[in-house]
Amino acid sequence: MLKYSIYGLTAIGIAHLFVLGGDALIQAPGWLRGALWTWDHWGPLADQRPGLILSGFAFWSTVGSFAIPLIVLGLLLLWMTRMGIVVPRFVGLALLGWGTVATLI
Repeated sequence: MLKYSIYGLTAIGIAHLFVLGGDALIQAPGWLRGALWTWDHWGPLADQRPGLILSGFAFWSTVGSFAIPLIVLGLLLLWMTRMGIVVPRFVGLALLGWGTVATLI
């Protein structure tokens, strides 16, 4: 059961990047020029222009999201189980708590 949960965790991270990654590819050239980190991002969301909002959304839903750490965590847990190392219970409980809070919000 643990192995399937680990596969699911890793798959969710990968799917998150691929499903939302199209916008990130379009915005990436601007990010590399520093367009992501401007003073305009610090203003209220209602005052930001749509292109700026889309750029921020694309970043925080892909590269800046928790998808990459989820993939790394999934691969680490998979390695631990293959090496016979018991995964601490707090790892699953912390992920469950985080997922529950995110779902309720």
